[in-house]
Amino acid sequence: MNLIECIAIGLTSLRRHPLRSGLTILGIAIGVGAVVSMVSVGDGSRALVLGEIERTGGLTMIEITRDDWDRQSGTFSRRAGRTLRRWRRNRAEHLETQDIYEIMEKGRGVVHVVGEDDMPGWNVYHEGASRNSRVVAGTAGYDRSHNWYPVMGRFFTEEEVERASTVTVIGYTIYDEVFKGEDPIGKEMKATRTTSWGPRYDVRLTVIGVMEEKGDAMDTEGWDERFIIPLTTFQQRFTGRKEVERIRVEATSLDEVENAKEDAKHILGRMHNNSGEEYQYWTAQEELATAEKIGNTMKALMGGIALIALFVAGIGIMNIMLVSVTERTKEIGLRKALGAKRRDILTQFLIEALVLSVTGGIFGAILGIFLGKGSAMLIAKFVWEGSNWPSVISYSTMLIAMGVSVSIGVIFGLYPAYRAAILMPIEALREVPGEETLKIDGYEFKLAPLSGRFWGQLLDSLVYAAIVAIPFGVWTRTGLEGTNIVLWVAGSVALLYLLFQDAVNGRSIGKRLMKTRVIDSKSGLPCNLWQSVLRNLSLPILSVIDCIFILGEKKQRLGDKLSKTLVVRVT
Repeated sequence: MNLIECIAIGLTSLRRHPLRSGLTILGIAIGVGAVVSMVSVGDGSRALVLGEIERTGGLTMIEITRDDWDRQSGTFSRRAGRTLRRWRRNRAEHLETQDIYEIMEKGRGVVHVVGEDDMPGWNVYHEGASRNSRVVAGTAGYDRSHNWYPVMGRFFTEEEVERASTVTVIGYTIYDEVFKGEDPIGKEMKATRTTSWGPRYDVRLTVIGVMEEKGDAMDTEGWDERFIIPLTTFQQRFTGRKEVERIRVEATSLDEVENAKEDAKHILGRMHNNSGEEYQYWTAQEELATAEKIGNTMKALMGGIALIALFVAGIGIMNIMLVSVTERTKEIGLRKALGAKRRDILTQFLIEALVLSVTGGIFGAILGIFLGKGSAMLIAKFVWEGSNWPSVISYSTMLIAMGVSVSIGVIFGLYPAYRAAILMPIEALREVPGEETLKIDGYEFKLAPLSGRFWGQLLDSLVYAAIVAIPFGVWTRTGLEGTNIVLWVAGSVALLYLLFQDAVNGRSIGKRLMKTRVIDSKSGLPCNLWQSVLRNLSLPILSVIDCIFILGEKKQRLGDKLSKTLVVRVT
């Protein structure tokens, strides 16, 4: 037989049992879809951080700060075999305005430098309307440094910073709530701050611009509620010092970030008579690298779980193919008697396994796209609210996952195919499989085939798990209050009802679909409630063991042995 004939025969065989083939394909599709979706969610962490960095300044930004506490190296402990570290107060001088100009003038690869400071606890007023706010002070170019530009009016200039002008650029929330959406340009706004331990600040500022709306997502939370003034105005009218809280340095390119960072460190060390190591230097690249590490860890963990699902799906393929070999023993004997070679039989059954795995891989890749987007939406809604977590679809990952599914089809289909290929024609023709029967108390029962037992029980367990998981998830998320109690009770009743159905007539949802019934192995009567519970609790582990050791060809699964039951065919 040529390859096309083998494919045609394999497809015909699979069409004879559409439900069995469909369930096997579903197992592969779930495994591939899980891999694709988990990787897309993991890659989304990098895309999320990259997007936030771009929204707040870009990858070439360096932020320099001085913490009040510094982690210093201490004494060496021989017993511990390591250097003990301790925290101590950072005695380095504060950053000052002059540092900004020195870094701008003498730093390599530096294109822009901005000094910043801020103070919470302010209230702004205009014609009876007020709003809680936060004052942010900066030098000219603050808007460029944060990638945050005015949508109305303009930003203050270098000349206004030098003159310490009483001008301000307000956030969009202040424009909307304090100025009621009216044009605020040129109007006066009053800003006050009162504390029980400090002086009262009362400043009148002229509005010259309105910043674009950023929203309260991630790093830009609270930006729209700020008002921005020149750094010199803040120093002269509020603090009376030349200190700045942080300095933001923009490098000309990604390649120049390290040079700019090292030069800034040397300049600050020279300006403040220290080593420069006393200050903290944050770069966007470091944060991106951390995000990538977290994303890779997530992908490794979740991808590993998804690969287990693929492995279980491979066991399902082996299970189906072994059943197919058993059912088609006579057919194999006839083909070999008529001249079919061993490689023809081997190729035929391998093609059947490949069709299952390839079809499942294609559907799984499509399913993975939707699962990835759905998982990202759930993360943005319940885990990290307002994060707008993206789902990054990697086509290379899709191809790899499909390749793995094909490999699984070959690996798990090889043994059944080999087993079919080595059958001797005389033995195969003599061994015509029939339905195994069993007599209990004078009644005759036909044992259900392996596929009917396995898939029927698996469907039941999935239903039971869903019924238990939904109310349990509601309970752990919001507690047993109000309508949640109703959901919990409804789920429990539904579970008990299904178990009761299994116990009354041995026919739950999966049994009805597979046309099987569970009976007591001694009396022949439908299994009781405790037998049903024991069978369903033992299924997730014992069914996999049954498939691995091919024990399903016997009369009883391990779960059936424990519960003393049999799965028979409904006639």
